[in-house]
Amino acid sequence: MIWLYVVSAVVVVGLLSYLLYALFNPENF
Repeated sequence: MIWLYVVSAVVVVGLLSYLLYALFNPENF
């Protein structure tokens, strides 16, 4: 079940990076 933690970690990191990108580039949203 280690893959569950790996997938969830990748999803969380992806969401955080997407939110940071949206914050630093507000004109694109």
